[in-house]
This record gives sequence, structure tokens and C-alpha cells, in this order.
Amino acid sequence: MENENKELRFHVTITDNETGATLFDEDACAIIGGINIGEQSSQLTISYCNGFDLASAVAAAEGAAEQMYEENPELEPLTKLAKALRRETETEEPENNQ
Repeated sequence: MENENKELRFHVTITDNETGATLFDEDACAIIGGINIGEQSSQLTISYCNGFDLASAVAAAEGAAEQMYEENPELEPLTKLAKALRRETETEEPENNQ
């Protein structure tokens, strides 16, 4: 079936690898997130929408983070540490292999 709202350009499906349960299965125009893959963490931003819809997605992501901080108070200082380590890694000079 063709998507009724052509602005929802992306389809997002998240599946639990242990149970096989589908946790999220929706169309979207913006995806904003932080991803941890074992030893690596990265950020993800994909959008194909107007400024207001993108701002709404940013607000929703911020709200999700705030909710996680409320439910897990130890996350806020750990997040600050992770941000500092990430900044340090990003600003390190690459080694000169000559």
C-alpha cells in the first residue's frame, strides 16, 4: 500500500534481537538518535521535512533524554563524562605515520 503522506519518506522498524518482537514500525520524516553498538557510539540524524516538523522531532528527542534522566538519575553525570570523552577523542591530532 502506498504511503498516504509522501512527507513521511522513511520507514523505521526496530526489532528486539532476543525475542524477535517488533518494538517500533512506523513511517517518519525525521530520525534523530544516539546509537550504541558495543564499543562504539554515534549519532544519527536523517530528515526530509520542514523546519517545524524537524524542530518537533528535536523536542521529542530532548524529551526522551529528560525522561531517561528522571528515571535513571545516574545517567546525567555519566552523560557528561561521555560527552567530555567524545570531545577529547574528536580533537586529538591524528598520528603522523611517516
